[in-house]
Amino acid sequence: SQLMLGLPYTLKAGQDESGVTTLLLNADGTTQNAGGYYDSDLERLTARLNHFSRYAVGYNPQNFTDLSKYGWASNFIRALSARNIIASTGKTFRPGDAVTRAEFAKMIVLIKNLVLGGTTEFADVKGSDWFKEYLAPALKDGILSNAASFAPGRKITREEIAAMIVRGMGDEAPTVVYDAAFAARFTDAAKISAYAKNAMAKAVDAGIITGKSGADGMQLDPQGTATRAEAATMLFRFLAYLTTGPVE
Repeated sequence: SQLMLGLPYTLKAGQDESGVTTLLLNADGTTQNAGGYYDSDLERLTARLNHFSRYAVGYNPQNFTDLSKYGWASNFIRALSARNIIASTGKTFRPGDAVTRAEFAKMIVLIKNLVLGGTTEFADVKGSDWFKEYLAPALKDGILSNAASFAPGRKITREEIAAMIVRGMGDEAPTVVYDAAFAARFTDAAKISAYAKNAMAKAVDAGIITGKSGADGMQLDPQGTATRAEAATMLFRFLAYLTTGPVE
């Protein structure tokens, strides 16, 4: 089981809350980014950790030149980048690019601060694959389910994200289920795959996933692929949920 660490912190002049992160202080003087969620109202940084050690509040602000059309996701993107959860190249983030299943598995494992390593039996995962070390902890935690193959390079869909995030919530997931009342709220609810119906209902209830405005009403777009901006938004909301509860 994991430990919950809370550190008080008041932003200094000029600091942005998205850059606040937890640092693990190693005995040799080096540090490791341990993530966490900073609540500016409570002035508190909360992180899920795997062991007792020495920790401190760090500041690692990130800024990108290609977020002008993604104001709704900008803070989430910069916060996850500050925590080394979502990778970027230099000063560009590529917010409109799609996310693969392997990339998302890595990000959600880092969000939960799971211990990396271990083996898996996926037929389409080789020992040399960069993402291999993230799959075993995802399986152990229940984020992924055992299957013959993983399809690491396939673009992840919004319903797959909902399923992985809700499984990652474990016992802390909302108790709601997919029902007629939920289906009536979204014009494309019938397109949700059977395995993901309850997960989508729980993800919406938790504030992780919100609907999109369509021509005939609100839609969930369950089969649609998620962009890096959308994935960052959902993952940051998941991080907040793990530490503070449902996102308003």
